[in-house]
Amino acid sequence: MDNSPYHQDSSIDVLEAFDSVAVQFDERFENEITHRIRNKIYSLVERTVHPPASLLDINCGTGIDAMALAQKGFSVLGLDASPGMIQEAGRKAAREPGARVAFSVGSFHHLSGHIPGLFDLAFSNFGGLNCTDDLSSVAGEVSSVLRPGGYFLAVVMPPFSLWEFFSYALRGQRRNALRRMRKGTLATGFDGKSFTVLYHSPRTFMDACSPWFELRDLIGLSIMSPTPQSTGFARAFPRLIRLLMWVDSQIERLPLFRSSGDHFIVICRKK
Repeated sequence: MDNSPYHQDSSIDVLEAFDSVAVQFDERFENEITHRIRNKIYSLVERTVHPPASLLDINCGTGIDAMALAQKGFSVLGLDASPGMIQEAGRKAAREPGARVAFSVGSFHHLSGHIPGLFDLAFSNFGGLNCTDDLSSVAGEVSSVLRPGGYFLAVVMPPFSLWEFFSYALRGQRRNALRRMRKGTLATGFDGKSFTVLYHSPRTFMDACSPWFELRDLIGLSIMSPTPQSTGFARAFPRLIRLLMWVDSQIERLPLFRSSGDHFIVICRKK
């Protein structure tokens, strides 16, 4: 079962799940590992485009990424299908009236004709796209709201995670070790509500995007180092974790490894 905070689609089960945890989302799911990963994403965004570029966060949740990037000088529109998440994001924005950020309820399946203007970069963090089986539709919609030469940065969960495999296997949970490869995996941890998680390989993702985008970079995340669900292990073995993070930095762009992390980051450019 998947305890991860990954979301976005217009389906009722996804919306109900994320609405149910919106108020407690940051407290329940944010930790030092998610912070480290988010900072890596921000660094990649800043290397790809520069303030005051316009960004579209297509599954913004409670606005963590949108607010952080707005504070760096970007102009950000955060979009999420969950009204509860957008309500929480709006509360954050209200506390910083000078920030160049706005939030709106909406789905990444319906961007063209609903989103004002064109953006320099669109991004989807922490597996938001793992709740759709129609990546091609999403890619086309994202392309429609990007300027020529604009970028699409997505953080996606693949069908195999090296860390997760060994984590489960060493505890004798062989079925869970390969759970991502089975269809119909459910995400849990949402106050009794669940929804289906779909795992996409880099090849599947780029095949869906190829009519509109060309690949610029592919990076593995949390390959040898702990995933956001493994904070207890990370806190117990800090020196080992630093070593594993260094190993990740050396192998994160290598074939096989880059598609075997807890997530992969894909950066592509609009044709």
